[in-house]
Amino acid sequence: VDGMDIVAVKEATAWAVEYAKSNGPLVMEMETYRYHGHSMSDPDTTYRSRDDIKKMRTTFDPILSLRSRMIQAGFATDDELKGLEKEIRAAVKADAEEAMKAPPTPENLLTKYIYTEHSHELISQICLVADMRL
Repeated sequence: VDGMDIVAVKEATAWAVEYAKSNGPLVMEMETYRYHGHSMSDPDTTYRSRDDIKKMRTTFDPILSLRSRMIQAGFATDDELKGLEKEIRAAVKADAEEAMKAPPTPENLLTKYIYTEHSHELISQICLVADMRL
């Protein structure tokens, strides 16, 4: 599946859900492009040029592609989408500022809503972190 095409991913995922309900699990492969290296030690410009990265970003960016398709289909105008983007950026900025004011999450709550059961390995790691803070 072209992982850079939001509509293709949605359609393939919807098909996979229906397939899995009747036939069991399956593996989906999404072909995507990384804009950054694998890690801080991977500058990624050793195996591709900055121009290649820029070309992929401007030509195949999933968000820009979907935006263009929405305008072409008449779902929204360029000005409407710009206004929406401005509203979203303002909301995210306000929410981020509010979150930064919040006190740190207590350590005993860090995994509360992530795991249904704590494995022995996770309990050991939690204890290790707690010991390190003492």
